[in-house]
Amino acid sequence: MISALARSFLAGEPAVKDVHSRAARTLGRPWRWLGPLATRYVEAFAGRTRPRHRDVVRFLLEDKGFARARAK
Repeated sequence: MISALARSFLAGEPAVKDVHSRAARTLGRPWRWLGPLATRYVEAFAGRTRPRHRDVVRFLLEDKGFARARAK
């Protein structure tokens, strides 16, 4: 799931609304925690070159909010 989510984050423009939309499509529904996660992702990689897949996977694995969502 994490790899697929990372691919969806990277699949288009790094705008919060777009990242959220792609992630919701990947996961099958717009989970409540996706909006804040998309915001943190965009902020984490803002002003940099497009991140690599492994960098996004690392971001997801280290994100505390995402860890809480996965635990539920």
